[in-house]
Amino acid sequence: MQAACQLALTLYCVDMSIRITNPSSSDPEAEQIAVLFVCLGNICRSPLAEGLFRRSVQTAGLAERFFIDSSGTSPWHVGQAPDPGSIAVAAKHGIDISMQRARNLREDDGERFHWVVCLDASNKRVVGARIEPKELFLLRDVDPLRSGTGVPDPYGGSSQAFDECFEIIERCMEPLLERVLQVKKLSV
Repeated sequence: MQAACQLALTLYCVDMSIRITNPSSSDPEAEQIAVLFVCLGNICRSPLAEGLFRRSVQTAGLAERFFIDSSGTSPWHVGQAPDPGSIAVAAKHGIDISMQRARNLREDDGERFHWVVCLDASNKRVVGARIEPKELFLLRDVDPLRSGTGVPDPYGGSSQAFDECFEIIERCMEPLLERVLQVKKLSV
């Protein structure tokens, strides 16, 4: 069973890589908009951001136009599912992130993803030193309540810490989508 799941995940990742680099249409406007969320271990904050942004683009009817992924700057949790606290808080809000698996930031992510959105300043510095994406910024740069700061890491914390993390990320999703659509000159 585990081998079948791993094979399915590998095929999914290969399929998504092909879709980013070889869109089915020759129309440059049809190319998928690739967004990568990055935190330290890719088990708490960035999986939540990936799940929430995926829901936002689905709600906007734009799911086919986006490729959304997440990664970590450290290899500590590669291959692991998101933290149980992240899975629980997402599920409480109707989002299933349990099938995500942590991965490390790769050299080609700068070419594969136009938008790289970091969850804190430390990870933004690491990303900036490793890759050169077209757009690199903090998620909270679009936070309507408090821009320019990081999303607190709930790792090892209480369910309240995961709730707070979810709330911060959630309120950034609509402004993030608006920013991406404005730059890409798309509308909902």
